[in-house]
Amino acid sequence: EWKINNDLASESFHIGLKASGQNSSQIMSFILHLGVNQIITIGENEELTTIKAGLNALPAGGTLIVKDGIYEGFDNYIGLTGPGSLQHTKSGTAQQLTTVMAEHIGEVILRNGALVKIRGSNDNSWPAVSYVAIKGFFAEGGQFAVQGHDDGTSITRHHHIKIINNGATGIEYDSPFTAFRSDDILFENNYAFGQG
Repeated sequence: EWKINNDLASESFHIGLKASGQNSSQIMSFILHLGVNQIITIGENEELTTIKAGLNALPAGGTLIVKDGIYEGFDNYIGLTGPGSLQHTKSGTAQQLTTVMAEHIGEVILRNGALVKIRGSNDNSWPAVSYVAIKGFFAEGGQFAVQGHDDGTSITRHHHIKIINNGATGIEYDSPFTAFRSDDILFENNYAFGQG
């Protein structure tokens, strides 16, 4: 019997099981949605095909599942893009996290401008992001960053963000995993190689 703590926040999780016999074993993976009411899937053969479109449709506290595949360019960027488009996830709450996750860990590739870089506003024009989980992506030549802003006048400090089971090859001028001017940021079971 698997007893789940009643006060655990609503969230979606990657689960893996390995069944073994005397001469063979098999691995099965799936996504467990714990108390999540709104689930949106994006990707090939779906109504929504970009992460940007999925983020726009995703309600706070919901889960966005990105189907396995390669996602490129600013339409698949999570954060503030170079051209200035704000594509942050909607904040969840302490009781219900907003989750953006790969269908299978490591099988969603972000590249050629697609990455995760949650940015703070230097003029207080958008709120801090909080109670969000980003899970299972691989950023080729990219990064996973949570960067707040605090110059004493305008302050945007993101908080309670989980970056879990992600990989990155990094970029030449920055670390593959980074957080600053933010609070309660969890990096767990991530890996990096290459530049950065």
